[in-house]
Amino acid sequence: MSASSASPDSPGPFGPGRETFPLWSLPTHVRVAEQGDGLLVQGRWSTVRLARTTPEVTEALRRMQLGPVLLENVVAAGAAEPALRRALARLRAMVVHSLGQDDLRGPLLSVAPVHRAARFSARQLPQDQPVRLGSSVVIRNNGRGFVMSSPSARHRMLLHLPEPLWVLSLLGGPTPPSRLLAEAPLSPPVTAAILSYVAGAGMVVPER
Repeated sequence: MSASSASPDSPGPFGPGRETFPLWSLPTHVRVAEQGDGLLVQGRWSTVRLARTTPEVTEALRRMQLGPVLLENVVAAGAAEPALRRALARLRAMVVHSLGQDDLRGPLLSVAPVHRAARFSARQLPQDQPVRLGSSVVIRNNGRGFVMSSPSARHRMLLHLPEPLWVLSLLGGPTPPSRLLAEAPLSPPVTAAILSYVAGAGMVVPER
């Protein structure tokens, strides 16, 4: 399953794609503590008790506290993967989703929850349906990089590298994704992955 085709109720893929791959982390305000045979995960809006956690789940959350993680490096497909997927599904309002790429510069962007009901899934858009940035979307420089937010969105986006801005610059007016793939100065798979994260974060709307 590619990053752009994850279902709304799925935490998404763990492993790498061809040029980009999903990374997972926990916001700095989230705390993870052992409690009996499980874990207690405390976030800004809620506390989640994960009972009878596996060593893989414990290790994944430990690493996610340190920064974006490629979960394929923590748990291979097999018996441990469903347990980790179930845990991440329960923690979806506490998880930061980043889009990594196959080089050493770090993630392209990150999608961070800003609402207790946040549920992120990268979303593939119809190729010929024009879309544009939502009218309430704001992109600002916070001194460490660019942040994209909207009062109507349950996530905010952190744009770590220039590539996402190149794609967003083409969304000033209604533009079909097929045109973005053709005109953006990136490979089509990277452009498509960036757009799927922007769409999943609720920052684009269809042009009627």
